[in-house]
Amino acid sequence: MSKHWDDFLKELETEIKSELARNYYSEKLLMEETWEVFKEDLKDLEKKYEEVVKAGLKIWFLLGSDEIRNEFEKLTGFPLKELFVRAKEIFQKNKNWDEKKIQKELFQSETLPFAFTRKGKFNKFFAKVYQELKDATEAYVEEFEKFKKYYRALEKETEKFHRKFDISAILGFFEKLEDSPEWEGTNIEEARRELAEKLKVTPPPSVEESFHKLSSLPDYKEVSSQLKKLIEKLFKEKPEITCELFQKSSG
Repeated sequence: MSKHWDDFLKELETEIKSELARNYYSEKLLMEETWEVFKEDLKDLEKKYEEVVKAGLKIWFLLGSDEIRNEFEKLTGFPLKELFVRAKEIFQKNKNWDEKKIQKELFQSETLPFAFTRKGKFNKFFAKVYQELKDATEAYVEEFEKFKKYYRALEKETEKFHRKFDISAILGFFEKLEDSPEWEGTNIEEARRELAEKLKVTPPPSVEESFHKLSSLPDYKEVSSQLKKLIEKLFKEKPEITCELFQKSSG
């Protein structure tokens, strides 16, 4: 009777492990598909960031001087230089960084506001672009926070999935391989570790790792007088830059 009982237990154990593996793989596939949907949804955040980059690059080119750009950063808290570096990396990755061409694309479709002087036009135009950057940044920050919560929720589901299944039970067959002549000379423990890694669901990098963390800009009214002083300074130091950009913006 004991032999039959032992055989029955072995069969039962095999069936349980088989069922565990089937359940594991079906839920693993579902979890991985959920992460794929998340990565597809991230395109919405990427679009919002593209709008920030476009407006940020306009500000960068309009200011035209590192000194004035630094003053803009201090005044608004917006990391203009950091955004420029990231934008350049994105364009270079796509092998299409051409600063003059990008300036032309950014400004050629713009309509200049009416004013009696070039400086007046520039001030109004700058206020418009500043508002574009503020609006784009606020929309991006809101989406960024939503995706942070989205990621955390999926991360918790992934952790729950890993707690639910005992991978060591699925990997139990490695114990039978140690004395097998076919596996002689193989590092069973290393093979076990490699397979265990493959069995896990690995989330993509977090939103904070993948995207630029930004904060909203102050209202234009709060900083308008200081910004006008920066533009006054720019006109004195590099008037040729403003002329060049206005030519681009007028097509």
